[in-house]
Amino acid sequence: MNDSENMYDLEADARDQDVGKNKFSIGFVVFLLITIILATLSSLASFSLALVRSGDMATAIGSVIGHSHLFPLMNIAIASFWKSMRNMRSRTKIYFCWSILTLLAALSQWAKYLTSGL
Repeated sequence: MNDSENMYDLEADARDQDVGKNKFSIGFVVFLLITIILATLSSLASFSLALVRSGDMATAIGSVIGHSHLFPLMNIAIASFWKSMRNMRSRTKIYFCWSILTLLAALSQWAKYLTSGL
């Protein structure tokens, strides 16, 4: 084996090691930030709706924990049984969908509450 073959093997090994690394693309980072913003908005909408309806801070906090965070985390835990779902991108997609769903539900409840009269 000569020097050029050794050099090729070293370059191939370096490429193989880079493939296994967990690199985040700019698109994924933007998607992650959007998911965080949506989760925050859905938490605030759920919290304010529960606070207005019940008038109790503990009930409002429980509503946020349950609706905005516990259900998505349970879904992520169940999805993690499959090997293809055990990565950051899949978990972020699940949380993104739950954030949109929770935000839409809270906004529709707000609309129903406001149209029925304060």
